[in-house]
Amino acid sequence: MKTTPVAIACALAAILTMSACAGSPDTVLSLGPSASTSPTPTTTAVAPSPTTTPPVAISPTPDAGEGTPEGPIAPKPVGTPVEPEIFLATIDYAARDLQVVVFVPDIFESGGTCRTTVTVGGTTHSLENKGESDATGTACGQFRFALNNLASGKATIVAYYQSTTHVGESAATEVDIP
Repeated sequence: MKTTPVAIACALAAILTMSACAGSPDTVLSLGPSASTSPTPTTTAVAPSPTTTPPVAISPTPDAGEGTPEGPIAPKPVGTPVEPEIFLATIDYAARDLQVVVFVPDIFESGGTCRTTVTVGGTTHSLENKGESDATGTACGQFRFALNNLASGKATIVAYYQSTTHVGESAATEVDIP
């Protein structure tokens, strides 16, 4: 797209008109051809015109922490029960472990306790991590349960989250332990 000097000058005139409060309202930057061959812009004084467009009002942006963010991701209010999600539950045959990844959507805090339990063969195994805030919620990280500590059979996995402001439990997920 080719931009002409007239288009640039019009755009700059509009910007300078909107910012007239900050400087002299009689000064407009001109990028049109000048007598010199220098690419340096020149300034010329222009009397204000009654057809000048008034500056556009811009709404102030709320400070961080004011109100609730708009958009698809809004944090849950303090005290709201949360439901951790088991994002992944898989057997890593090379590492000889059960890997479980847990995430708590819609809360943005670090330091809460994430606990994951695996119940198989009548025995429950549990691991804990600290939650860390990220862009879409609270990441609990990866839990690794050594296969040599787990009995063979159908295992039930449940994730829990607790902080000073939220508490919750995931739906159960099942996986076959070899």
